[in-house]
Amino acid sequence: MSITLRDVLALDVFVQGQAEVVAGSSFLNRRVRWVHLPERLLIAPGHLVGGELVVIGGFDLPSCEEDQREIIRRLAAVPIAALVMELGRVWNEMPEAVIDEATDCRLPLIVLHRETHFVRITEQVSIAIISRHYQLLRYGEQLTRRFNALLLSGASLNRLVNELSRCVGNPVVLEDITNKVVAFAEQSQPIAHLLSSWSTHAVQGHGDLNGGVVPASKGAGMACVWVPVILHGEVWGRLHVITLEREVRSQDRLALNRAVTAVGLALFSGRNVDHVVNHAQSAVIADVMEGRLVAIDELKRSAAGVGVEY
Repeated sequence: MSITLRDVLALDVFVQGQAEVVAGSSFLNRRVRWVHLPERLLIAPGHLVGGELVVIGGFDLPSCEEDQREIIRRLAAVPIAALVMELGRVWNEMPEAVIDEATDCRLPLIVLHRETHFVRITEQVSIAIISRHYQLLRYGEQLTRRFNALLLSGASLNRLVNELSRCVGNPVVLEDITNKVVAFAEQSQPIAHLLSSWSTHAVQGHGDLNGGVVPASKGAGMACVWVPVILHGEVWGRLHVITLEREVRSQDRLALNRAVTAVGLALFSGRNVDHVVNHAQSAVIADVMEGRLVAIDELKRSAAGVGVEY
């Protein structure tokens, strides 16, 4: 639920200021952490920490092209979310060197064609950011109640995994420490091909004890966001959201963290995990019976992924 540059451009102050993206238009999903109106365009360590929407009137933008390029390079290296400059006070148009360098550095560059009160920019962007944080907090409380209710009703690990899958709109896989699939849930697309190559995915890009992101270039082309399942102070396994159908958003990461807590509590309560493993194995058998797995090699890989020797 983070606010993005696209959200910022939809605010009244930017619409009325006739905002135009002159560089980096393909990066409008970049997250805006805060808005910054510097008295001087300083890019020294500590002045900027990343994610800022930097808004200037152009007074500090040097006339020398090489100096202009150097400022853009340093802003992009932070990296800030975007640079916004009002035209008309100092510059009637954005210098070409600034646009060229911003394009090369993948830094979104926005100009305001009409005079704009910067205090309104600060006000509207700040309110939007705080509002999104509040929405995320409320959503987190709803998730906690939802997973707590499932636990109190005696829901199985498979039920918890299915609930997470519904929340994030992506397939979810729960594996144990030996990389055996314990439970899984799919969305609109069958995931037999994911299970068939699971052992390849599971051994790549999952070394961080705190969880992380595995890009699509690793693990047989599968991208995932994952967190470890901790039981009795040790890693019991991993809970993965496979980014097969849509990108993972802030609220999806929150759902993943709430779900892994519920999974840990379910395991801690002494539930029979063997029952859930049997469910995963039965799902592979169902794929065979219904014709979703027809190739012998694919069947072998899927069976191995859920701990069945073939």
